[in-house]
Amino acid sequence: MPLKYFAIIVLLLPLWGCNGIFAGIYDDPDDYDPTATEYGFTKPCTASEPGTIYLDSRDFAHWIYIDFSERTVVTLGVDDPAPQQWDMAIHHYDARTNGGEAAVTDTNSFETILSGKNYKTGPYQPDILTVDKIAIDLSDMLSGNIVYQESDYNPVLSSWMSVDINQMPPDYKHSDHIISLLLADGTQTFLRMESYANQLGSKGFLTLQYLYLDKPVSAYTPGME
Repeated sequence: MPLKYFAIIVLLLPLWGCNGIFAGIYDDPDDYDPTATEYGFTKPCTASEPGTIYLDSRDFAHWIYIDFSERTVVTLGVDDPAPQQWDMAIHHYDARTNGGEAAVTDTNSFETILSGKNYKTGPYQPDILTVDKIAIDLSDMLSGNIVYQESDYNPVLSSWMSVDINQMPPDYKHSDHIISLLLADGTQTFLRMESYANQLGSKGFLTLQYLYLDKPVSAYTPGME
């Protein structure tokens, strides 16, 4: 066994608990009541301020499908067919689009975007096919075996979060830059990951700020480069 994997296994052993491989890191505290929390579009966006989407994305065996026009969130198993209508989907921290493209802006301020001030946008990227990004089964991780799903994956959207498990506890880094998402129907959504933990510190709870423009726009909207 390579030394690197042995070191990871040794570090993970104290974390193996009754609730799973990352008990205390990905799982809930014992006193957390998931029924007390509202999920989905908890605050719709307006013409003057972003809205909020709150998601429970801890489960590696599910995709969370988001439809911005209808403000719906549907959670399905990784092997289930996608809903008939959706714009983007999230698996833990990774994301894909339904025929869309994403680009990172150089701002973390929705005020900048709403006011029409100049901001720069990187190149738009469509989804790519991956076989080693979407981990759906970590039950045998201590033996060095992780099951991945072959899936579309958007590297720009997924850049909002990275987790380094080569150290314990894992090193979480998230970008608060706003991402521009051009949807397949020509409309546009701006997204920012505000948080990846709930109020008690449990990881895997995503708070997303969003601004949905319900009219078709060009990829060269004023302010973009």
